[in-house]
Amino acid sequence: MTALLDHLWQSTLFALPLGALTLLLRRHAAALRFWLWFAASVKFLVPFSVLMAMGAAVTVPVTPMLDGPTLEVLRDTAAPFINAPAASVVPQGATNWIMLLIATWAAGTLLLLLIWGMHWWKLRRLVRAARPLAISAPLQVLTASAPIEPGLIGIFRPVLMLPEGIQARLSPQEIDAILAHELCHFRRRDNLTAAIHMLVESLFWFHPLVWWLGRRLMNERERACDEAVLAAGHDPRVFAEGILNVCRFYMRAPQASASALSGANLRMRIETILANRPTRRLGVMQKFGLSVIAALSLSLLVLTGREQAIEAVPDAMRVAQALAEQKRPRVAVPFSPADFDQFAGVYQGDTVITLSRNGGRFYALRSLGIPSIRMAQHGPSEIFPESESKFFAKDKRAQYSFTRDPLGRVNGLVLHQSGLERLFKRIDASAAQAIADAVAARVRAGKPSPGTQAALDSYIRALQQHTRAAAVSAGIKRLTELGGQSEVKNFGRLQSLSFQGVAPDGLDLFDATFTKGHVQWWIAPLTADGRIVWVGFARGAIPRN
Repeated sequence: MTALLDHLWQSTLFALPLGALTLLLRRHAAALRFWLWFAASVKFLVPFSVLMAMGAAVTVPVTPMLDGPTLEVLRDTAAPFINAPAASVVPQGATNWIMLLIATWAAGTLLLLLIWGMHWWKLRRLVRAARPLAISAPLQVLTASAPIEPGLIGIFRPVLMLPEGIQARLSPQEIDAILAHELCHFRRRDNLTAAIHMLVESLFWFHPLVWWLGRRLMNERERACDEAVLAAGHDPRVFAEGILNVCRFYMRAPQASASALSGANLRMRIETILANRPTRRLGVMQKFGLSVIAALSLSLLVLTGREQAIEAVPDAMRVAQALAEQKRPRVAVPFSPADFDQFAGVYQGDTVITLSRNGGRFYALRSLGIPSIRMAQHGPSEIFPESESKFFAKDKRAQYSFTRDPLGRVNGLVLHQSGLERLFKRIDASAAQAIADAVAARVRAGKPSPGTQAALDSYIRALQQHTRAAAVSAGIKRLTELGGQSEVKNFGRLQSLSFQGVAPDGLDLFDATFTKGHVQWWIAPLTADGRIVWVGFARGAIPRN
């Protein structure tokens, strides 16, 4: 929801300077102002985040992003090491409102698409019933008995539709001027740009700005073609009289994806045609200035994305400080067992953490939604209170703190481990069961999760390289000893990976063939942005030839 609101205000703000620019260019060609308004329209389809992602793409490597400085994944079980984005914690009461808003938006969008689809279907029926007309033009010219005005119908292969008998009601000079107007629409591909803005109106129908932009686009589109007709030498009075005659005999509302002659404000348009004021042309310096402004604007967004991507990679000093804090000795403090019940429950983030109490002892279990002997070989980790709201695990060098909603209820958990902090949102029993059911469905399907094989291949090779470049390519900005790395290097060179199936706990199982034998590896499904959550191999196994 926050991302949508950001996109809306950014798109609105983007249109303001363009609108001011059109005022400065009001004496210039209408075609120039049209493209400025069209840029404001297209901005609604292209969030700034897309441009910023382009900057991030040239900064963050495309190899699997393995975050965390120590990569302590080859111990008794594979320890987590991703720097996952913070999971949003949505209050339970707000969920219904969000779903209602989504349903309302979807209903409005579908209604508009249905209305425009019906208009389009009527136009296609009209085209099929029309007859060819012997007029020389770069596109097919048809005539129909229906009371329509001259206009283009279609997007990629438009046809020019003329009403039956128009040649008898208009003079040849008027016909020539009107044909020149419609052919200008054809050369400008105005039906295509109109369809694109129709998509914007369908998706953002609730925003008044998109409808106002639609009127501005129509006005400038028609004015641009009028200017082209007059620039071609047609008499302004004859052209204006031809438009009025068309309106007198064939006036009807313009249809979707059809550039009609009577579009825009008719009275103002006729006055503008008769005035036939000369338009200014952009000078070389003005064109250069506009190009520089556009290039700088796009570059700023790309560079912003690049800087954010750099900041997203754990800073060496910050991670080192966090790791030192997480590794420092901790002492358990007195704590009432009953007070732990406010924290007990299930939390979802990059994986699932379940907190429970057995008498006066407290436990944390990490899984994909179903208990796993690979992710918790010795069962749940016992955690100890170091304050009233923070706990630590002695065997995992991990700490657990909590977030609360405005009413003071625990709604999230923060896992402090491997120099990173990851947020998990609290979920209810039905959500936890849905996660478990999804894991069970993956097990039954028996297919590897997308990207896990390639990620595991790159991960093993990065471990075996033991170079600073390999660490950086894994998303690490400082090189430390990687736990278990020497054992992996002793397996020899990795030759191939073979998918074996999905374990009951949801982990993908692979048989890794090394030069010295075979070792079973497992890896959890990747996050949406391609990050590894959990990976490990059968420790103590003797590679078999």
